[in-house]
Amino acid sequence: MTFGALLTLLVILAILITLTFEWFPPELIMAAGVVSLLLGGVVSPKQAFSGFSNPAIIALAALYVLMAALRQTGFLSELSDRLLKGCKTERGARRRLLMTIAPLSAFLNNTPLVAMAMPIASGWARRMRVSTRPLFMPLSFAAILGGTCTVLGTSSHLVTHGLLLERDLPGLSVFELLPIGLCILIVGLPLISLMSERYLAEGADAVKKATKGGKEYTTDLCLAEGSPLEGRTVEQAGLRHLDGLFLVRINRNGRTISPIGPSEILIAGDRLTFAGLLDTIVELSGRRGLYPPGTQDENGWSLHEAVISRSSPLIGRSIRDANFRGRYGAAVIAVHRHGGRIKRKIGDIVLRHGDTVLVQSAQGFARTFRDSSDFYLISDVPNSGSAAPGKAWLAAGVFFCVVLSAASGLLPLVTAAATGALACVGFGCVSLGLARRSVDTSVIVVMACAIGIAQGAEVSGLAEQAIHILSGSDGSMTPFVMLCLIYCLGMILTELLTNVAAVAFIFPVAVGVAQAMGVDARPFIIATTVSTALSLATPIGYQTNMMVYGSGDYRFIDFVKVGLPIQCICGLVAVSAIACLYGIQFTI
Repeated sequence: MTFGALLTLLVILAILITLTFEWFPPELIMAAGVVSLLLGGVVSPKQAFSGFSNPAIIALAALYVLMAALRQTGFLSELSDRLLKGCKTERGARRRLLMTIAPLSAFLNNTPLVAMAMPIASGWARRMRVSTRPLFMPLSFAAILGGTCTVLGTSSHLVTHGLLLERDLPGLSVFELLPIGLCILIVGLPLISLMSERYLAEGADAVKKATKGGKEYTTDLCLAEGSPLEGRTVEQAGLRHLDGLFLVRINRNGRTISPIGPSEILIAGDRLTFAGLLDTIVELSGRRGLYPPGTQDENGWSLHEAVISRSSPLIGRSIRDANFRGRYGAAVIAVHRHGGRIKRKIGDIVLRHGDTVLVQSAQGFARTFRDSSDFYLISDVPNSGSAAPGKAWLAAGVFFCVVLSAASGLLPLVTAAATGALACVGFGCVSLGLARRSVDTSVIVVMACAIGIAQGAEVSGLAEQAIHILSGSDGSMTPFVMLCLIYCLGMILTELLTNVAAVAFIFPVAVGVAQAMGVDARPFIIATTVSTALSLATPIGYQTNMMVYGSGDYRFIDFVKVGLPIQCICGLVAVSAIACLYGIQFTI
């Protein structure tokens, strides 16, 4: 093994380990890997950073702007508002979610789609007095399965498209994956519904807990000077027997009062600590004379739920050290980790990927940060309506023209997407500032660096050695067995890494194996991109799984029980469909 191949192998192993244990943000890990190969002389500067000029990367950035326009004009809100209208049963709601989100996610970024659908599903569950557990995980899975249908569906497809263009090969057409994606949907959606009913259905006790106890948050409210509650007892103020809320303690002049009797008299300046359901906290916070600590008065603030993203700079830092208030103009007042309230002082909690935080902020927070890559806003946001009313269908028309022109071959994908993004800004569907903020730079960096690392694996000879090991020295392995092996490799790596990194690592190996066997590389490339897009077995493999992980009160094993069988069966369907489409014989 040459020095270049050895260094590339060590870099890839380091990336695997650090991504798996989430020691650093993914974009930092991938960038460090590219720079290491550059310093070691494995790749040239042009090869290392070729991903940043790749048409697929530019197309993805433009698609982020188009998505922001659909969201800003209210088009997606109109769709989500009608999502569960008229549903009376849990099964009916789940079926509506599956049949709506899956086709939409074929064309739209599934992270904001899931973020918009979650509060709709949550609100319906509260009204019907059922748990969100049978709804949230199917919602995420439907978005992932739907994303396999088109090249626009997920970022790993765009990475494959970019890697093909790097080799001067025909890129993926918009609907090239559609036959395979439809097969996956036909089998996968009923499986999701069946497995959800078997493993996620809640009994009476669990439903009672979800609707009455639910996800418990803790928040502090201060009693203002001149408040109508001042001088009243706790019982007279109506702070006892609150629906889903409990007054935990009162902090008065540095002294803590707990437990609190019904005759305790409230005094201006008291700091009241409540624990309970989000809806009741929101209702209580609207009472005159109560305001959050650190604000000037009780007016002009709101609550938001958010999930810490995988690329967030907040990961590994305590809330106090992260200076959340200074950075975002908001305060974290509670943190959930996998459905449980962390009983520690808020400032001392070290944030992790997937934590659900309750954020207290001034009005306008959602408009400013709903496109942030640091966290995903997943709650209904009051007073954060459309900033471009009346242009929803204009934005939808532009997006339709982008898809049509790219699918018909009239324009390359990058040209169509860039033209559409420019049109949305020009027509006022999205502001220039929001367009800039909507581009998830962490994903862009990860994708571009992944292409650079793939270049390193190829030019160093590491890919060639992996090809030799996989294909076998005697050449006895059939194309169908190799197709299955490539698919399984992608399925495993996507659960450990980001799907973007997984497809970049496997792509040169898949191409090389096909060339060594003297067969068409296209089916092996398709197997790579489909396998890395289907991440169902763990919550860490895909961002929508992490979004529902904590909010849905799931455990890690729930994803294994529900997602792994679906992922394996969908894998068999995908491999069979690829073999049929590309004329690979089912021989072992």
